[in-house]
Amino acid sequence: MRRRGQAVTALTACAVGLVVAGAAWALQVAGLPRPDPGGLVAAKAMSWFTRDRLVESTFTLDGGAPVRSRCSRVDLHVRGDVQPAARLELAGSPVLTVPFGPSTHGQVPARPQGLTLARLQLAGCPPVLAGLIAGVIKYSARTPFQHARMNGKSVLTLTVGTKTGRLTVYLDAATKRPLAVTLAGTHVNGRARLTPVARTGAGA
Repeated sequence: MRRRGQAVTALTACAVGLVVAGAAWALQVAGLPRPDPGGLVAAKAMSWFTRDRLVESTFTLDGGAPVRSRCSRVDLHVRGDVQPAARLELAGSPVLTVPFGPSTHGQVPARPQGLTLARLQLAGCPPVLAGLIAGVIKYSARTPFQHARMNGKSVLTLTVGTKTGRLTVYLDAATKRPLAVTLAGTHVNGRARLTPVARTGAGA
């Protein structure tokens, strides 16, 4: 189990490079166990959020009107420290920048809660969804992917339990590109269509 944990941690840290260069081959060369196929799928899906740091989304929350959003990962520079954050742009609303993840000095911000977290999830914010998928790779014995159909197209789904509810990510079966997410919770529900796009600007 310890060696498997080391393999999964290595896969999480090097997801993009391993997927592009041949993750299974790289792990075997390093003398680590081959990850299960679901773990490789999750790593490739996560690479879309780390390579393309800007995601456009159209989502609905609790049956409300559709909301268009753009979310990206940015770096906040404070007193020599660098804090990763999610920058969320909602149509008709002020820009929201939410620290997310440990800083270079090890500072861990308070996690967003409730509706704020739900909006970040449905907007497909890269640090949020990449973190969820990385957690699945690291802590699950086998990644629970399911085959499904969406608008007549073959897709894969990955469902993750979160503080807002069960979040399901829909992936293109061939490219593992994120297509949509749904959120089913006790107090909040929503669905979104995602479009990862090339990022043209630098962070804050």
